[in-house]
Amino acid sequence: MGKEKVKALGVWLSTNLKTTIGANHSEKLTTVRNSLTCWELRRLSLLGKITVLKSLIASQLVYILSPLPTNHNAIKVINNIFFNFLWDGKGDKVKHDIIISDYENGGLRMIDIKLFNQARKSAWIKKYLDRENHGQWKLLFDLELKYFGGEEIF
Repeated sequence: MGKEKVKALGVWLSTNLKTTIGANHSEKLTTVRNSLTCWELRRLSLLGKITVLKSLIASQLVYILSPLPTNHNAIKVINNIFFNFLWDGKGDKVKHDIIISDYENGGLRMIDIKLFNQARKSAWIKKYLDRENHGQWKLLFDLELKYFGGEEIF
């Protein structure tokens, strides 16, 4: 009996899409929680916490958010973990829309994982539409998209 999944370049892969999504997201959720537990004991300022979330935690999520289909439940859980860390589990003290906005608008440029995920997905479209890109993945994508009208759908 063969393996149900295999890990390549830090991403679990399987012929079963649910297994692929579940394995990657559950592993990263555990990693995120463990990493933040270490940082909770350090009395960081809001800017310090945001820096930890953006540089140390969100960077770990790039590899699973970019290529895999979105797991909306996991995105909600990650966002809750982020904001619980930010506010020490005591509920939001500043509106979500304000804290994620730019400094000029009174915000602190906190990462919104839902928007971050959308940006990662949009980057794929940009790479696909680049006429100079001749990657093998693009040929495979062309084959799949031809049933929906090719790049015209964008």
